[in-house]
Amino acid sequence: MHIDVLTRSKEYRVEWLDNLTALSDEIRKNIPNSYIVMVDENVQKEYSDFLAQTFDADKILPVAEGETSKTLKNAEFFLEEFLKHGLDRKSIVYAIGGGVTGDLAGFCASIYMRGIDFIQIPTTLLAMVDSSVGGKTGVNLKGGKNMVGSFHQPAAVLIAIDFLSTLPQKEIRCGLAEAIKTALIQKHLFFRYLEDHVPAILNLEKYVMQQISYEAIKVKAHVVEKDEKEKNLRAILNFGHTLAHGIEAALSYKKLTHGEAVAIGMDFAAFYSVRQNYMEERDYKRIYELFDALSLDRSRLLRGFNISPEQILDYILHDKKNRDGKIHFVFLDSIGHARLPEEVDTNDFLNALKEYLQIK
Repeated sequence: MHIDVLTRSKEYRVEWLDNLTALSDEIRKNIPNSYIVMVDENVQKEYSDFLAQTFDADKILPVAEGETSKTLKNAEFFLEEFLKHGLDRKSIVYAIGGGVTGDLAGFCASIYMRGIDFIQIPTTLLAMVDSSVGGKTGVNLKGGKNMVGSFHQPAAVLIAIDFLSTLPQKEIRCGLAEAIKTALIQKHLFFRYLEDHVPAILNLEKYVMQQISYEAIKVKAHVVEKDEKEKNLRAILNFGHTLAHGIEAALSYKKLTHGEAVAIGMDFAAFYSVRQNYMEERDYKRIYELFDALSLDRSRLLRGFNISPEQILDYILHDKKNRDGKIHFVFLDSIGHARLPEEVDTNDFLNALKEYLQIK
């Protein structure tokens, strides 16, 4: 099973492997003499046998988990390691982990010697359905996430669903939120598939999880091919992220995963779409019911959090996705059809957020 991604800057293949042995074989079949492996520290511990049979031990560099790893200081450390290991323009960086590892490794690869190849090997569901494809790389500044970065498409993406067997439930939910996003913005049939397979999803049935990864990446690839640098259409991939980024910042990037924040953001965006008379109430009911079935409902995620709407709004207004201090918001017309971002009145947005947060 594979998808070919055809962007202006690079063409590459996303391939699903049957198991970790097949993944190892595929990597070793094409591995160059000069390479580095940047691997999430938890993955390194959990999958030491896989790493040992696939790579040279002295070429494996651990990446600490969490957004705090995505700094310019850390990027400089890894770039110096690239140099020490003699990486040149024909070398490859392997990124093994979730979104943090992929963002950091991709960023380092994009600026080392003005750009070398990197290969994404995602180990989290979020990376398997979203972040491993599209070429966005970056690190954080104190003032915001991914404020320093570049567009640098991977040379390949290799996915093995077996990695999900050791992933915490919280991280599974994180990935499911991003998968639901792709269904909501462009594919009603995929949304229906998710509705029909809730028990299998909760049991992490391999075929179903692989299908979810495939369908989500198919949507992402389609959007990225049409708008690689986010000039227009690609902005719909930010659906749910306006409120999500505000909540994450208000909580100092603690307590909620990115995917959980996005789930709240999407639920609010659906609520707001109904409020604006863009989407029918029955569609919003289906969206909320799916979130609830997958433990991504707002009442569960926001329980015990004392965040004011004004506080969230202040962080949103400073988010890099907005322009001239104004909010540009992605609404839905229906399940499977997102509208291009449109400017919304700040006071109207705040009132809608207040109404939303009062819903039990």
